[in-house]
Amino acid sequence: SVPGWVTNGEKKLELEYDKNGMILKEIYGSDTFTYSYNLQNSLIEKISYYNYKYSRTVYNYDGNNRLVDSTIFKKEDNQFTDLWINLINYKYLYDLNGNLKEEYVSLWDETTINWVSTYKSIYDIDNKKKITGFITYKFDKHFNDWVIESKDTNVYNIFGKIEKITTFQYDDFKLEWISTQMETFTYDLLGNEIRYLRQVYDLFSGSWVNSYKRECYYSLHQIVSSNLDEFNNKIVVYPNPVCDFITL
Repeated sequence: SVPGWVTNGEKKLELEYDKNGMILKEIYGSDTFTYSYNLQNSLIEKISYYNYKYSRTVYNYDGNNRLVDSTIFKKEDNQFTDLWINLINYKYLYDLNGNLKEEYVSLWDETTINWVSTYKSIYDIDNKKKITGFITYKFDKHFNDWVIESKDTNVYNIFGKIEKITTFQYDDFKLEWISTQMETFTYDLLGNEIRYLRQVYDLFSGSWVNSYKRECYYSLHQIVSSNLDEFNNKIVVYPNPVCDFITL
């Protein structure tokens, strides 16, 4: 494990790694996250104790080590049992070139004891294997069919880094896409993210309104502090672990 990083004078982050440099455990105050991996160092299980509640995620891969299925479980609220209860299931389908094409989300129905289809996303991939966008559908029980709900479009810079993500909602009455959110990323000459900005579209004014901003500052030791516009007196250190002394 490595020394903890004190945040806001209240909590510290402790990390434990395996011999391959993979994180086995994170302890942040009273919250704990443990991780397990397969022989290809792909995550196969995550157990979380967050905000005094347990959850567990199991990941399954195909013969090419591509993620094909993941399930989130919640722990029964009973101190006398260790029973995990189904919560959310994700399934992933790929094309012949190994690109992600479809994602399905199902919720567990404790009444029918079955998975219920809820959302699906269809992805667009360019010739550089970058996701250029996806359309999300919601399953409508009344029509017993998938109904368009939203779409995202992604723009990359010449170095292949994500530069802009725009989210649209589908207007069933106007039968058109309406812009709702835009995320922009700015990088320095070394490719490090130095600014993230999230904006929402105001239909009344017809303009984009800032809702969240993150600015990052890098040192020669690859330590970055992050200034978040909603929060004060908070510093995020990345990457972990931090080996040198930090003076504030």
